Amino acid sequence: MRCSGNAIVVRFEGAAGKTFRLERKLALTALEWEFIPGVAGVTPATSGPTEISDPNGGVAAAAFYRVRLLP
Repeated sequence: MRCSGNAIVVRFEGAAGKTFRLERKLALTALEWEFIPGVAGVTPATSGPTEISDPNGGVAAAAFYRVRLLP
């Protein structure tokens, strides 16, 4: 994970043809992970390092992220 301007960029190992979505919580005590508006799922063409960005993640005081494999 890294910052790029106001964006938070999460890097993970993607699998070809599988769809992944970046989700976040603004507090670990929150019950649900939230969809990030404007951030689409990613379906890599090849397996290997893949990145998804939260374009405004850097402006939050704190945020917790996960990458979810969609069915």
